[in-house]
Amino acid sequence: MKSDMLLGAVSLIAILVAGAVAVSAIYARPSYAQPGYTGQASHVIAVSATGSASTLPSMAKLYLNVNGSGASTQGATANLSSAIDALNKTINPYINGNLSLIATTYYSVQKNTCPYGYYPTTVSTTTVYGQTPVPAYQACNTSRYTATESLTVTIPGINNASAALTALSGIPNVYVSNINTALSTPQITALRQEALQQALTNATMQAQAVAGNAALSVRNITVSSYNIYPGVYFNAATSGSSGKQATIFGGTSSVTESITVTFNYT
Repeated sequence: MKSDMLLGAVSLIAILVAGAVAVSAIYARPSYAQPGYTGQASHVIAVSATGSASTLPSMAKLYLNVNGSGASTQGATANLSSAIDALNKTINPYINGNLSLIATTYYSVQKNTCPYGYYPTTVSTTTVYGQTPVPAYQACNTSRYTATESLTVTIPGINNASAALTALSGIPNVYVSNINTALSTPQITALRQEALQQALTNATMQAQAVAGNAALSVRNITVSSYNIYPGVYFNAATSGSSGKQATIFGGTSSVTESITVTFNYT
């Protein structure tokens, strides 16, 4: 009976695909209004549980910022386009020529402003530490424009991510802000199946402990939430002009599921 009940639940999990497992709540109540009531109370047990499964991620996601500057907005955007072209040519071998793996998340063209403590190079009447015009170490050029584009690049083979980062570090005005892992769709599906199955197995054991020798049947499975945890961090060049060797420290990615399983038993 238990194996039949689990087989039915496995089919439910396949539809839901929505480690260690921990039970967070169990409650039971009798119900006398079930269809086919024969005079014997049918009880309901609801169990809340979480489960997780992990694997080595197959992909990496790079977060990049690219800048171009010029005396006009046209000049800034032209220089940005040149940097983007260089980026595309450099990254192309690592994305198998699939430019759809490059996505723009932000774009702007702005006139330069001075950070706090700096002064425009055009200022000639301001005295800073007794010096007029402004000393070079506190000067900034506000007559120019900066075009900025933020990108995410998905590297299909995570083992190529370090080489891709090193290649990108040779492009002026390309900045690496972060890197993270990415799971493929088949990986996510498989991990969710595994996490849900482990959670269900644990929930069944807990429900059976309450029901004793009574026959259990799964009445409902509700997926409360699921989360993906990347598990990789890196140390890479922050500027294209630094030429530092990019290094990735690997780890596993995991999926955690939270579910509530309702059982009937008589």
